Amino acid sequence: MSEYQYFEFLALDKLLPRELQQHLSRLSSRSHVSASRYAVHYDYGNFPGDPDTLIGDHFDAHLHVAAWGSRHVLLKVPARDLPLSVAAQYATEQVVEVWSDADSTVIAIRLDADDGYLEFDRPLYFEDDDDTSSPLADIASARGSLRRGDLRLLYLAWLVALVRGDVDDDDVEPPVPPGLDHLDEPLKAFVAFFELPETMIAAAAEGSAAASSPDVDDPLEEWWTLDAVEPYVAALPHAQLVDIVTSMVLGDGNAADALTQQIRHNVRDDLGLDPEDDVTTPTERRSAGAVLFREAQLLAKPDHTAPPNTSQPDTVRPEVDLDALIAEATADCYSPDEAAMGFQNFIDDELELPFTVQVLGETVTVVEVDISGEDTLVARCERGRHRQVIDLRDLPTPDPAPPGWQWVQAYRRWAG
Repeated sequence: MSEYQYFEFLALDKLLPRELQQHLSRLSSRSHVSASRYAVHYDYGNFPGDPDTLIGDHFDAHLHVAAWGSRHVLLKVPARDLPLSVAAQYATEQVVEVWSDADSTVIAIRLDADDGYLEFDRPLYFEDDDDTSSPLADIASARGSLRRGDLRLLYLAWLVALVRGDVDDDDVEPPVPPGLDHLDEPLKAFVAFFELPETMIAAAAEGSAAASSPDVDDPLEEWWTLDAVEPYVAALPHAQLVDIVTSMVLGDGNAADALTQQIRHNVRDDLGLDPEDDVTTPTERRSAGAVLFREAQLLAKPDHTAPPNTSQPDTVRPEVDLDALIAEATADCYSPDEAAMGFQNFIDDELELPFTVQVLGETVTVVEVDISGEDTLVARCERGRHRQVIDLRDLPTPDPAPPGWQWVQAYRRWAG
């Protein structure tokens, strides 16, 4: 799994022609292509296409994951809904890039390891033939909010860069959008994908107005009625309406959203509204260092609640003496690697394999416990055709725990 990579692209505003689908399928024998989605994974090798070019020419959203830690999300938004000058306020030196492509604004959030591996709490592995496997569809839903002037995803992207050290302490934070204290499901998916700390979001939210504040209401909300919208729909070219309805019949759930945004744009032009007027900063903007300091204060508070752990804590039956198991496993061992070998021997003999466990909401099967390096035990897991390795200390506790699980608990106590 050391070379595992996953690439996924979504076409949201327009379905892919059959000729393009055939071309994409020829890029890789591992391709899975439909009228709105292209996905491919590699265990060894690399993707022959250029994601930036594919986004510019054909797609509206892209996600990339690699075993060494790289995580990318790209979104393309019509420039009439998100001007480049607005998006550029949230760009950083490396992590968050924005650029103009024809009549669109492209946002790229990329975390890459400069040397070696980029550390995350949880590895990610997705099925290219399962469109519910990855979070891209959920994250891409935030694109519709961006088109309506909700810039929270852009600010969260800036926070990702801040956490990863891509923002100087003296830099001033970009405009803070309202509603950071109440994230919807697409934004939660974005936060989870990049493992943005809960405390960082809480610190940022202190500079954000509530989403229901009167001064951040949608300026078109009162105007948006059936009588007002109907003339704009009637003025659309017949061929365009046929194309939209056909796309909806074929299952393109974004066709209606694209039409809505086009009409909103036309209405804004008629009313003289500028998309840049939607950027709202209700409080004084802070330095990046001040946001980091505030997060540190929240972490230090005695009543701070850490983000919920999806794994279950080990529960030890009263009759199990872990210290006695540790002593038995490490008897006559003179180094950590010998002790790890001792634990592996007992786990091989006592732990009933295989067993299933929930990892990031997905069921995986643990098929083997092995040694990685000199003194670290790992669980080798399978999910469908995919394989992954998880440090035995980080493996969630299965429910129910299989026979012999007490030896895993003993190893965890010994390994710390």
